[in-house]
Formats: sequence, structure tokens, C-alpha cells
Amino acid sequence: MKKNDLEKSIANSFPPPFHKDVFITQEQRNYLSRDNPHLLLLKGEYLAFNKNQINESQWNDAFCEAQINFPYFRGDNAYIWQLRNNNLKSNYDLSAKYILSNDRLGLLNKTKEDGAFGVFTYFTEAGILASRDLLDSITELYFLENILGISKKGKIKIIDIGAGYGRLAHRAIECFDNIETFYCTDAIAESTFLSKFYLNYRCASGRSEVIPLHEAKATIKSINPDIAVNIHSFSECSVHSIDFWISCLAEGKVKYLMIVPNNHKSEGGKNLLSLEADSSLIRYERILNDYGYQLMVKMPKYLDAEVQRYGVSPTYYHLYELI
Repeated sequence: MKKNDLEKSIANSFPPPFHKDVFITQEQRNYLSRDNPHLLLLKGEYLAFNKNQINESQWNDAFCEAQINFPYFRGDNAYIWQLRNNNLKSNYDLSAKYILSNDRLGLLNKTKEDGAFGVFTYFTEAGILASRDLLDSITELYFLENILGISKKGKIKIIDIGAGYGRLAHRAIECFDNIETFYCTDAIAESTFLSKFYLNYRCASGRSEVIPLHEAKATIKSINPDIAVNIHSFSECSVHSIDFWISCLAEGKVKYLMIVPNNHKSEGGKNLLSLEADSSLIRYERILNDYGYQLMVKMPKYLDAEVQRYGVSPTYYHLYELI
């Protein structure tokens, strides 16, 4: 199969993106365009860098055009499966109830969902207007709190590898005052473009920084983040790309790395698997070990067995420590 045919095959193997109809200003609509000169410049810089460093698998140009719906980038798409993966309102009800019952820091009072940019929302039985963006972000932040006690630390720096449109950075900054800077980087130019726009829209740009791909390696080494997170990103990368990112973190002496794999084809998220250009899957734990990262914790997304079975997109959370 030729490369162009393979790219189209990957793009067409996913259902089309959906979004909730919400009000978008004309100014936002004009800016959130594939013709935006800032995006075109980024794409040129990324293309030049990618020739030598990153070996894309799933997120090629055809896939991005098919799966990222400007300007409804928070809809059900490749960034966050909201309706897909058998996610029904009952799943949202169960997850929201679980999170509310374990919300000892009151994060649900600190960060809210407003339905902007096409995200799907549900008014749940727990009385929470919920989206997967909101629910996933809070469970991920509580994992870091429960294992590392991030709220009790001094000023901390976090970097999100494969940050998408910046949804975790937005939630983390609203929830934790001691996050000095939340850095976002991504191998996809569209993601870097959107995260910069979105964090500015959320008034989070003062405590966040978006790092373009070609500056990531040097920046990570210079800023020495305390924690790195990779949420559903390595599951869509080749081992070559994963090796690049882990080498960046090791050179930057990033102490902790949280990885959240996709739950399909990985025993519900228990295994760490890459996605190669030919659709094959390769376990990549050895790459982490080769760079000095050892598994510290692996636990289900939801600690309640019923919620882990029937909640929104269950998986496993993996935490690695640089030894």
C-alpha cells in the first residue's frame, strides 16, 4: 500500500468527528481556520523537524484533517472520545457520582464545564454539568495528588507531552495554585496552535507555556519539570517517536512520568503499546527502562470495580520514576 493510501486508510478507519452546536463568535471562527498564517508557519516548521526526529503513525495530515473539526475542536474527535467507546449518559452519571464522592479537595468547585467549542455535556444525576474533559482531568489530577501529593509541594512545574488542545493544563491551573508553570507540547502543529489559543481563552496563559516541537528538547532540558504526563498520546505514536520523547525527559531529569494508555487492544489499559505505521502494536516498557524510568505505580482509573467496568472510558494509570 502506498503512503498516501495508508494515510487515507488510517483517517477513514475512524468515525467522523461530532460536536455539540454552540455559539462561536465570528472572530473566533475567523481565527480557528486551517488558513491561519500562524498555523501554516507552525506546520512548515514541524514538517522540517519531523523529517529527522519524529516518525508519525496515526496523526498524519489526512487524519488531522478528518478528525480535527475547526473551530469545534472540543467536540467528539481524536482528542477525546466522548460519545464513542460506548460512552452513554449512564456512564457519565456513574463517573460523576464517583468523582463527587471522592472530591476531598473540592476540585469540582474550582473548575467547571461551560460547553465551549463543541464539547458534549451531560447534566448528571450528581448535579454536575459534566464532560469527559472535566471528569478525566479531575481523575488524572487526583491520581497525581494521591501518589505524589502535588497539592502539598511547593511550586511545581508540569509538562504535558501530547497535550492536545491544552485541556489538562487548563484544569490543573484552576485547581492548584502551586503549579508555577504548566507546559504543553505536541508533535502535531494543529495541537500546538489550538492549545495556545485555548489557554489564552481560558486566561491560563500567565501560568502556562506552549512549546513548539522543534524547541521541546532544549526547553525540557533547561526548565527541568518536576512531573511529565502523557495522556492517550503514546498509544498513538510509533516506538521511534516514543523513544524521542523519553530521551527528552531523561535529559531534562524529569523525575516522574504519568502515562495513560488507550484502553482498547491493551487489556483495558494494563499494557503500554505503541501504534506503528502498519497498524502493528509494540510494547514499549523497555524504552522507559533503558532511559532509567522504573514503574512506581499502576492502578485502575477508578478504584471502584463497578465504576472501572461501567464508567466513562476506563483504563489504567501508570507512574514511572527516574532512578
